[in-house]
This record gives sequence, structure tokens and C-alpha cells, in this order.
Amino acid sequence: MAGPGAAKRTSRHGVHAAAVRSWGTKLPWAWPRDGRRETLEGAGVALAEQYTAQGLNMLYTHAQFEDGSVSVEAGLMGMLTRMETGKLKVFSPLLDWFEEFRFITARMERSSSKVTTCWLPRATAS
Repeated sequence: MAGPGAAKRTSRHGVHAAAVRSWGTKLPWAWPRDGRRETLEGAGVALAEQYTAQGLNMLYTHAQFEDGSVSVEAGLMGMLTRMETGKLKVFSPLLDWFEEFRFITARMERSSSKVTTCWLPRATAS
């Protein structure tokens, strides 16, 4: 049985799908590595399936780098490089996004070990 927040979370994906679907129905969309896992948050429906049901053209496999890796660190460094070169811009009022980005990059700089949790500022993922 899904929890009380499951319907709200699932409908959020529907709103997001409707927004990006308006960019073009043939655009291919990637999903996270665990996107085929059925979760309580998704009311028992995998994320990739939720977006497919909303009419998005989902890729056959999860998001990954060209070499097939799914390194969080490489993704973060790619985001930082794009920000520094002006290819990724985040609206300045998104203070939570910047706070989260500063936190995780500082954590990566302090740590000699790899970051093992999947992280992307919520404003970027939404």
C-alpha cells in the first residue's frame, strides 16, 4: 500500500512530463539508474514507467556517460565546468540550489573518498 504522499509525488511527475513534453514529443529522455525500481514513493510504479505513461520518449537504458559509467563525481564536475563556461545557468533566486551545490562540492573537496550518494540539486532535477 502506498503512503499518503505517493499520489502527490506521482502527480508531480505528470506535471513535469507535461512541461517537457511541450518541447517536442520525439525528444529522447533519460532516467536514473534506479528508475526501473518500483518504489513506495512512486505508488509502486517505477519512475521510467511513470514518464513513459505520460507520453515521454524514454531511452531504453538509464542515463550514463559515454563509457557506460554513472559516476556522481564526474557528473558534478561536468556541471561545474558547464557553469564556469556559461553553458549551464541557474537562476539567481534559486538559493536552495546554490546552497546544496556549495555544500556537496565542499564535501567533495574535503573528502578523499568518493561521494556514494546520488546527488543533484533539487531545482535541477525538478
